[in-house]
Amino acid sequence: MYKFFIPIKSFDQSKQRLTKVLRSAQRKNLSKNMFIGTVKILKKNKLQPIVVSNAREITEKEENSFFSKKNLNEALEDAIKTYAKKDEFIVIMHADLPLISNQDLDYLMNLIHQQKTFVVPDRFASGTNAVGFKWRNQKLLFGKNSLNKFCSYFEKIGTDYIKVDLKNISFDLDTEDDLNLLTLDKLNKLIS
Repeated sequence: MYKFFIPIKSFDQSKQRLTKVLRSAQRKNLSKNMFIGTVKILKKNKLQPIVVSNAREITEKEENSFFSKKNLNEALEDAIKTYAKKDEFIVIMHADLPLISNQDLDYLMNLIHQQKTFVVPDRFASGTNAVGFKWRNQKLLFGKNSLNKFCSYFEKIGTDYIKVDLKNISFDLDTEDDLNLLTLDKLNKLIS
């Protein structure tokens, strides 16, 4: 068995790093539309994600959700303890992945079925956009330099892991440069 967890902040709080280039309503739409797209593709592939959020307006609309006002790592840990059994394979994937594809999910599902621990870095190889492993009540390590923290942790406990190069999952929207890499049509759909 396996479980997918998707953390998402309140749409009003998301994407603050883009305040210089997007108005508040645009950032909210961007966050909301990427979240909807990520959840939609997971559900289309029969992967029922558990949404973890600090916003009731998000968790109330999702069939499988967990509401928490705690920080990202603590909220995810609580959600995983609620929904997953010890040694169950879990995947944590960010919601701001505008290019995620069925092929990306097929690749990850192959790793999941093999029970192979994996990390998908962001395109700068500093953050972690997706991670999958057997749950053993670990502390989660999202935040600054999370990729190095997860890799170091897996090495420390003697867990073999794969660093997966999936460009569509590695591509998230955090900076003006990220926005500039999208086609104008795609960007307009996301912020409208």
